[in-house]
Amino acid sequence: MAPEKLRTATFIDGSFFHRCNVYSRYRLGLGWIKHRRVIDFCHKYLAAVTGTPYSSITSAEARYYDSHDPRSGLDDPSPRQRREDFFLEQDGIKVRRFPMKSGSETSGDKVERAIKKQQAVDVGIATDIVRLAYEGAYDVPVLFAGDGDLYPALDCAASIGKRTLLVYFHFDAWSSDGILHPSTYVSTRLRNAATWCLNLTAIAGLTDAPAPLWRQRQAA
Repeated sequence: MAPEKLRTATFIDGSFFHRCNVYSRYRLGLGWIKHRRVIDFCHKYLAAVTGTPYSSITSAEARYYDSHDPRSGLDDPSPRQRREDFFLEQDGIKVRRFPMKSGSETSGDKVERAIKKQQAVDVGIATDIVRLAYEGAYDVPVLFAGDGDLYPALDCAASIGKRTLLVYFHFDAWSSDGILHPSTYVSTRLRNAATWCLNLTAIAGLTDAPAPLWRQRQAA
């Protein structure tokens, strides 16, 4: 029997989302992805797979996780970061940023910093998924990420009766103007832990369903 109401909580890995956004804009030519439209689209997907009326699916929480721009301080964010945070908050999305050290580094230091950055983001996402699940703050967690380190969090949510939705783009490495962009990696364990998986790359070629996800389509 379909639930009469569903409350979602959306957890967005900012670094992963940014890579997908660049792919959408420059590789697919579809424009920048709008965060709130992704959430609304996920609600339509959940309405289809659960039988719950779309009008009865609400967003209880929406959170975005990333590190601070290394060019800015904690108390004085860069213009780019302020702009990004402004649009996220306008969409009703809470921003959680984690401090990272900056300065002169060797290439090895940069790799280590990137790993620590992702670990901090993963811990923040996992902690919120589990804590809010036990607090009964949502019925379905919607996770926009691909890192396998988040598998235990989804597994924990499922163990207390939460059905889970994993959302992602999945694409190979590609290049633009001489810049090589890495592929996305979506963990098999993470996909297997989710009740439902929504691969936005698979529907990007359709003109009807995904159109609301993008701010605007680019001229052909």
